[in-house]
Amino acid sequence: MKKIIIFSFVGLFLFACNRSPEHYYKEGNKLHLSGRYSEAVEMFTKALLIKKNYPEALNSRGLTYEKLKDRQKAENDFKRAIEYSPDYMPSYANLSGMYMDLSVYEKAFYYLNSAISKKPNYAHAYLNRGIINYRINDPAKAYEDLSKTIELDDNLELAFYYRAIVLTNLGRPIDALDDLNTLLELNSKISLAHYERGKIKFRLKDYANAVQDFRAAVDLMPKNAIYHYWTGLASYRMKYYEGALKQVKESIKLMPEFAVAHLLQGDICFSMKDYRRSRGSYLKTKELDPENAAVYDKRLRTVNRRIRKAQRTQR
Repeated sequence: MKKIIIFSFVGLFLFACNRSPEHYYKEGNKLHLSGRYSEAVEMFTKALLIKKNYPEALNSRGLTYEKLKDRQKAENDFKRAIEYSPDYMPSYANLSGMYMDLSVYEKAFYYLNSAISKKPNYAHAYLNRGIINYRINDPAKAYEDLSKTIELDDNLELAFYYRAIVLTNLGRPIDALDDLNTLLELNSKISLAHYERGKIKFRLKDYANAVQDFRAAVDLMPKNAIYHYWTGLASYRMKYYEGALKQVKESIKLMPEFAVAHLLQGDICFSMKDYRRSRGSYLKTKELDPENAAVYDKRLRTVNRRIRKAQRTQR
């Protein structure tokens, strides 16, 4: 009986060993996509036990370790993939991306520059380097890298998004709009693109079209208080007070301590000659933002005069 059991285990072991590393790699990717990260790590590890020099499996396991918040193991896997296969580019991008998330930009630059030196047409390396240059406030270099990214691959959505932000900061709003228009042609479901496009139109005093973009952002992310606020602000500038008030109320509902939303509510109510509600909103704003009390006191003095005037008229 013991021999049968032993034979059965040996058979199972041989059956398992007959699996290819590619099989475990594919299974690991499926598990990763379904959010079963610990099980995915097991599959990638099995693949690597069979095939040590397997950069795709190391890269995928590194990404999975990141999901598990084990950045040390993720870093080790990305570095091993680069060590075993210096021409495998995704590990450079993912390792630099992890350093970017940690704001360790010097290390990120090192691996991105290494990737570009090995493969000068690797778009993702220019993309990540452009994003870093944007973050460290070097718009000229950011623009150069992001433009190179788009030249190499005009389907990378993030490149258009960040270049639009950089162009806005460089005082080129029309060019920024062009990039956001292209981005939304590629993917109309990016709420941030609608939001940023709306802000540019707002600054250009194109309030009607700004409202359309802000509403599109709200439709995509209805629980975002910022989007509701900007929809309300643009509507207010159009003197559409009822719509503006509805949006700002939703913004406050989602973010009760959003001081500028209370301030906008006060301004809208003042324009609607609802002075008591306006005063209440200004008082709340002052409570939430005492550092700028002088600004709100000025509005309070104005609204208090209107209230007293209305009281005298009623007599």
